[in-house]
Amino acid sequence: MKAKTTSDEAILAVGGFVYRFVDDHQVEVLLIKKKCGFWTLPKGKVEPGETEAAAVQREVWEETGITGTVGAQVQQVAYTIMKKGEPRCKVVTYYLLHAEDGELRPGKQERIEKLRWFPFQVALKRIQRGRVRKIVRHAGEVLREFAHE
Repeated sequence: MKAKTTSDEAILAVGGFVYRFVDDHQVEVLLIKKKCGFWTLPKGKVEPGETEAAAVQREVWEETGITGTVGAQVQQVAYTIMKKGEPRCKVVTYYLLHAEDGELRPGKQERIEKLRWFPFQVALKRIQRGRVRKIVRHAGEVLREFAHE
């Protein structure tokens, strides 16, 4: 899928449910917090000619310093944002991303202020936006499905 550029077309973006396993296969989720923002998942626009999987890896690395393997699609959400004073539809497709390497470093160019690993249930409590909480809950379900295959 390629990024759209005209003002009447949707802005295409991807996000990552970045996770790792700790003690006894407990899941930890990586959340980011932008300046004056809320705890959320890393995400960003798909660049022209870029695959969604490549975009997820790039965005997660730019915002967090973490690299990993992109897994299953979790969920796609669409909502309206204001861009240059005009309402625009933004479509974000979220994917699992199993963290494999890297050191946490906030992407300053991305205005990331804080990064932190949270146990799954704690992450749900930290996330204030209902839309993001739903994505994280669904990602947990998708991850459990793959673990039991």
